Amino acid sequence: MESSVLLLDSYDEAANQLRTSFRLAGYKGPMITMMDDGFLPRDVTSIYQYYLGVSQGKARYFNQIDHPKLWEIRGNNSYGEVYDKTHLRGRIVYAKPLEKRLVSAVEWLDEKGIHRYSDYYNSKGRLYSRGTMDAKGQAILRSWFDSSGREVITENYRTGDILLDFKGRLTSYKSRVDFAVDMLKDAGYLDRQIYYNSLSTPFFVAEKLGSRSREKRAQDLLFWQEGVREDIPGNMKGILAGSSPSTSTVIVMNEGSYEKLLSLGADHRHLKLGGYVHGFTRENSYGRKALICTNSDQLEGIEELITGLPQIHFHIVAVTEMSKTLMDKEKYSNVTLYPGAKPKIIEELFQECDYYFDINYQNVIVNALERAFLANQLILGFEKTIHGRVYISKDQIKKNPEEMIREVEKTMENKEYLEECLIRQRKAGGDLTPAAFRELMK
Repeated sequence: MESSVLLLDSYDEAANQLRTSFRLAGYKGPMITMMDDGFLPRDVTSIYQYYLGVSQGKARYFNQIDHPKLWEIRGNNSYGEVYDKTHLRGRIVYAKPLEKRLVSAVEWLDEKGIHRYSDYYNSKGRLYSRGTMDAKGQAILRSWFDSSGREVITENYRTGDILLDFKGRLTSYKSRVDFAVDMLKDAGYLDRQIYYNSLSTPFFVAEKLGSRSREKRAQDLLFWQEGVREDIPGNMKGILAGSSPSTSTVIVMNEGSYEKLLSLGADHRHLKLGGYVHGFTRENSYGRKALICTNSDQLEGIEELITGLPQIHFHIVAVTEMSKTLMDKEKYSNVTLYPGAKPKIIEELFQECDYYFDINYQNVIVNALERAFLANQLILGFEKTIHGRVYISKDQIKKNPEEMIREVEKTMENKEYLEECLIRQRKAGGDLTPAAFRELMK
C-alpha cells in the first residue's frame, strides 16, 4: 500500500469517501487530484498545487474579495454578488459548506453581463488562479500563481497545451495527461503502483505509466465510483478484456453498478465489489429525537410529521435566522428550534439524535447527511427532497408523511427492526471494515 499513489480526478464527495477509506485503512501514501478548487484537505495535493508552494492565511469571507471601491457586495447562504449600483458585475461562488460563505471563486461579468474572467481563491485566502473567457463566456485560458503572485502554470483550454515555468525552466506539455505524468516523475512516484477513481485523466495517466514500466510496478487498480449505467464504458472494456498495460482489476464501489456490469457481460475475473470504511462516531441509542438541518422553511410534510409523531422530539437547526413560518413551529411541545446554531450545538445534536429527516427542499447544510450516517442516525426522506442516495437505504425513501410516520412508529416499537434498517443503511453506504478494504487491494 505504501509504495503506491492514489490519483483522483476531482475532489468531490465521492473522492472524499475514497480518501477517508484509504486513511482509515492505514494508507499513508500520497493522494493527488487532476483538478483543484483551492480547498483540498491538507493530505491531498493537485498536479497544479505541487508547483505553487505553500501559502499561509485564512479563507476569505464573501465580503473580503478584491473589488472596485464603490461597488457593493451582497450575499446569502448560497452565493454572493457584486454590484455597480444596480448593475450585476460579479457572482461569488462559495466553497462547501456553502453556509460558511467562504470564497472559492468570483466570476466577473462585462457590461453586457457576459462572464469574462474568474478569480480563484484558496483556503488560505490567496488569489492562486485566474481564468479567462471569450466574448461568449467560454473558457480560453487559466493561469496559476505561486505564493509570490508569479505566474507558474498556464493552461490553454482550446488546444489542451500546458506551459510550466518552474525552477527557471520553461516546459511545454501537449495535454494534462503529459503534465501529470511529468509531475509524478518529478515527485519520484513514476514507478509506483497507481490506485485511481476515474476513467478520465487518471486512467490515461495510469495507462501511459503502465506502458513505460509495466515490469517494475504492481498492477494498478481502478476504484469505480459511478452509479448504475446502461453500458460498459469504453475505457473499461480493455481492462475487463485483460489487455490494459496498467490495470488488472476494477473495484466497483456501488453494488448496483457491480450487478449491472455483470449483467452486461463484464468478465467477473477482473471485477471486485468494493465499499467504504466510514469510521462511525456512535451507536444508535434507540432514542426518540429527530434532527432536521435546513437553510429554509420549505420542509415537506413537517406539520403532519410533528402532529403525527408526538412521541418524537423534533430538533430543527439552521445556521441563519429562521423565518416566521418556521419559528411558528415552536408552538408544538415536541419541537425545539435552533436559529443561528453554533457548531458545538450542531455537533451535540448529531450525537444525541437517533433519526435524521431529510425533508428540506434547499441545499444540504453542515454536511448533514454524511454526519447523520456516521452517527448511526436512521435517515428517512421523501423522493421529492432526498439530497443523494449515497447514505440512505431505498427502503427509507417514502412517498408521503403517512408512510414515514408508520415507518418511524414501527422502528420505535421494535428495536430489532430499527437495527435491521440501520444495517440496510450501512449496506447502502457500502460499509467495510479496514481489514476488508485492505483486502481489496491484494
